[in-house]
Amino acid sequence: MKKILIDLRTVTNNLTGIGEYTLNYALALLEINKYIIYGVTDQENSEKLSGLIQRGLKLYTYRNKSTGSRAIIRYNYYIGCILRDERIDLFWQPNYITALNMKWFNVKTKVLITIHDMIPITHIDYFSWKYRWYFRVFLYLTITKCDGIAYISETTRKECFRIFPIARKRRSILTMPVFNSTEAKMMGLDDRGYFLFIGTIERRKGIGLLLDGYADYLKQGGTKELFILGKGKDNDIVEMIEKFEIPSMKYFGYVSSEKKKILIENCSAIIFPSYAEGFGIPPMEGLIYGKPIILSNIPVFKEIYSDIGNFFNLDVVNKSGSIGDLVRVMFEYEKPSIKEVSKFLKQFSNEDALSELFNFIDN
Repeated sequence: MKKILIDLRTVTNNLTGIGEYTLNYALALLEINKYIIYGVTDQENSEKLSGLIQRGLKLYTYRNKSTGSRAIIRYNYYIGCILRDERIDLFWQPNYITALNMKWFNVKTKVLITIHDMIPITHIDYFSWKYRWYFRVFLYLTITKCDGIAYISETTRKECFRIFPIARKRRSILTMPVFNSTEAKMMGLDDRGYFLFIGTIERRKGIGLLLDGYADYLKQGGTKELFILGKGKDNDIVEMIEKFEIPSMKYFGYVSSEKKKILIENCSAIIFPSYAEGFGIPPMEGLIYGKPIILSNIPVFKEIYSDIGNFFNLDVVNKSGSIGDLVRVMFEYEKPSIKEVSKFLKQFSNEDALSELFNFIDN
């Protein structure tokens, strides 16, 4: 059986989108029992990692949490030693960048990276110049040394080819997020009269636009509440939410998976007004429970959710126009049928989503 090593350092108790993507693929690979799956992390053993170990994952844990460039290089050296000592067939880095050339440690190991988006290059206003420089330089170096690149959307693949033409010379596969449940769960769920936003609290998520739109929605006679869930990243956006003086808006911060599930089950609709995304997992989470999704009309959302989303026009120049169109959709959104949702979700089942990955590993 072939041996696969996955970098699991994003799989913590407080999952981000990349962490959830990585966790679900690790679960799917363990479930099929076709390969020997190893994991490596520099994080403390979390509940999520324990669940993977119980399913047969062999976990290596680096002794120190990697913060800072030197620590990240030492962590990557540790990974390289595993590739050499365990004679790993495939190393998968689901978080863009490898800080070292992994071929130094085992020339026979295939290296696969996942590129989720090109936002630090295409939307520079959301990142510091240091991070933009790091992302551009080290992603380019990683691309030159890897065997294959997994993209989570065609939009991201096209942007990467445009920015880094050398990426066209690498084996290219599409690994859209997989979900443990891809059957619509629409029976017996309540609509308790609130819109729900889920995501990291940062500027590019369009939270300022959402708050302005919600205020106008109430002025025009809307009655639903607005619940916001997510781990704070940009302090000014967290402060904006906390100072929003409308009692029907509630900010929960980061919540457990169980709490999030309950809030999704009982919401009226998911709202995700992002300016930039690589995929956008929260709308998918809403669709699993048969919930309507209200989205900005950015290219990646039109690619993925075109047949099932309720879109508003996002105009970065005319903010008032964007707010007005968002409010319109908040009143006029349509709920998808269980048939529509089930058909849509089928493409994210393990069988369909893993086919390109299997082909890359085995050939």
